[in-house]
Amino acid sequence: GHDKKSIAAGRDLDQLRAKLATAEVKTPPTAGQDPAWKRAVQQWERPALTGWTFGDLPERITLGEHGGLPLYAWPGLQLEDHTVNIRLFRGQDLARQTSLAGVQRLVELAIQKDLAWAQKDLRALSKLDPLYAGIGSADELQSTASDNIRRHALPGEPFPVLTQARFDAAVAEARERLRGAAQRLIDRVTIVLPLRLEILRRVGSSGMPVAVARPKTLKDLSQLGQTAPVVRPSNPLADDLAALMPPRFLATTSFERLDHLPRYLKGLLTRADRAKLNPAKDQERARQVAPYVEALRRLQAAPARNAEAQRLTDEFRWLVEEYKVSLFAQELGTAVPVSAKRLDEQLERLR
Repeated sequence: GHDKKSIAAGRDLDQLRAKLATAEVKTPPTAGQDPAWKRAVQQWERPALTGWTFGDLPERITLGEHGGLPLYAWPGLQLEDHTVNIRLFRGQDLARQTSLAGVQRLVELAIQKDLAWAQKDLRALSKLDPLYAGIGSADELQSTASDNIRRHALPGEPFPVLTQARFDAAVAEARERLRGAAQRLIDRVTIVLPLRLEILRRVGSSGMPVAVARPKTLKDLSQLGQTAPVVRPSNPLADDLAALMPPRFLATTSFERLDHLPRYLKGLLTRADRAKLNPAKDQERARQVAPYVEALRRLQAAPARNAEAQRLTDEFRWLVEEYKVSLFAQELGTAVPVSAKRLDEQLERLR
């Protein structure tokens, strides 16, 4: 029970259910009914913040006691419809995780002018519109680039404590991160878009066609109006390219990871050349990476249970890309040590 004492116990489930059916269980009042909670809400909660104007928030406040046990509340920042509010939470982890979005919004408000200058610099991406046309629209390129820069600048981890000093440091760091970020992103996109087109050209002439449609032979009148199926042979290079640079790839690839994207694409080009010379060896290496590609597909298909699971999934995704480089284009090198053993360990952590 809530008093940490056993309500009923036994070895027979039916008897235990009978005991629980008649047991009197005293429960503490809910948050909305608790007078102490209501008083704390009136004292601490504040709506519609436009800046860090509230000083330092305590890590935890004591509301009172119930059944000899202390009752606590944890102040935090909650983002609701682009509005930041101070709210009280029943758990520390919930308060910290929820506060991240609120902190990010307040930092964003503090660096609005810096973000506006970065967005102005990103207009130079328009020269790449023809190269991006095979992926999406010019407006999409601008909007995803702007969001990429913004995510790069804002804090990525919850504050340990919600203090003015922490916030001021985050604002200063965000401004520093924005210095030269727009040009750096433009430089990376200028490299990867031509590489993508080159890979598409190689795939078309590598003996691994993207799709083959075979006409259906008409044998009787009942087949009229039926659509002939399209046969799509396995095309690992096209699949890998689609995974690395899907539509809106700047929305799914972090600013930091853009530095590595050219190497992954060059790895695909190297693989295409070597697959022509030795298809059997290419297939042997493809079998080594296939279980991890399938594991990643399943992980990405299911919603992440929490922020930590999402972080580990993203880490696993890029480890798989590093593993491909180590197998198909070793001379390009890897950003981190990678092996089948390390991938197995990462999967175990995710499980």
